[in-house]
Amino acid sequence: MRIECEIHFSEILSPFADAAVVVRGEDARRSDAAAEVIFERRLAGLSRSPGDVDPLVVVVDLPPDLLASLPADACSLRVHVDVNSTGRLDRGDYVSTQSYSLRLDALPARVSVTVEPVK
Repeated sequence: MRIECEIHFSEILSPFADAAVVVRGEDARRSDAAAEVIFERRLAGLSRSPGDVDPLVVVVDLPPDLLASLPADACSLRVHVDVNSTGRLDRGDYVSTQSYSLRLDALPARVSVTVEPVK
C-alpha cells in the first residue's frame, strides 16, 4: 500500500542542494520506550531556496506483509530533511516536531507534514 507524504517547510532559512529526505514510520504503541522504526524511505538530491512554497511529495510503498503484522493504529510518521546528508540531526536540517498518526488500515493515504528548521 502507498503513503504519499507531503512535506511543507515552515520556513527555509537559506538555500540548500543535494539534501536527503528521510520519511520514517515508527511504532507508536509504547509511549514508555524509544520508538522502533517500522519502515524508512530515503530520497536524495533535494534542493530548496527561501521563497519556495510548493511541498515536496515523497511516496512510500509498504509491503503487504508489514501491514498484516501490525495493528491499524501502530504507526506514527516522522520526517528529517538532512541538508548536509550526514545521516544525523544537525543545525540547519529540518525535522518534523510533532508525531503524525498514520492508520495502516486506511491506506493508501496522503499525509501532510510540516518540518521546522533545527537552529
